[in-house]
Amino acid sequence: MCGIAGIFSKNIPDTSEYIRKMVFSMQHRGPDAQGFHFDQFFSIGHSRLSIIDLNERSNQPLYDLTNRYFIVFNGEIYNYKKLKSEIGNRYNFTTNSDTEVLLAAYIVYGIEMLDKLNGCFSFSIYDKRKESLFFARDRLGIKPFYFFRSEDLFIFSSEMKPILKTGLVKYEINNSGLMELFTFQSSKAPNTLVKNIEMLKQGHYGLFCKKTSSL
Repeated sequence: MCGIAGIFSKNIPDTSEYIRKMVFSMQHRGPDAQGFHFDQFFSIGHSRLSIIDLNERSNQPLYDLTNRYFIVFNGEIYNYKKLKSEIGNRYNFTTNSDTEVLLAAYIVYGIEMLDKLNGCFSFSIYDKRKESLFFARDRLGIKPFYFFRSEDLFIFSSEMKPILKTGLVKYEINNSGLMELFTFQSSKAPNTLVKNIEMLKQGHYGLFCKKTSSL
């Protein structure tokens, strides 16, 4: 169990303070390492629980050799060895992690890589050239992916608490989500207990464009 987080803002050039708060609030999800990518108007972070390839070379965010793409990932890809073999020499692997296989699969196959995955996952891959963030959640929704979006902000995380920790999102009860909790003992995606914080539906993906702040 790891924790992933990211924040994109139109108005806040330095978001490092916010992403640190988010990631450190998820240390219980990943006590082995915390990693960050800081850039102007956005930051992405990861809290790691080491399972596959315990070496620090597999810490995240994990970058490809061209430095164009990087990934933060929570979960496990059960067929990563088979997928790695299928990718073959179309990608130069530097680790033994399933994280790098995910990244390579996206680079080689694009969105169609989702059809090839067997596992539980939520992840985000950033493309520096296109300034876009691709994110996805497994078919059964085993691994969570929460997000907040407005005209000025896009924030994502493995939990709702880190999003609220930023202080940029107002804590208001979502009556619809609360009713679902009372009825079904759980709110149903995209609903959550907090107004304006959504959960990505299971088996779904999204694309956020930094230039236009569009989702």
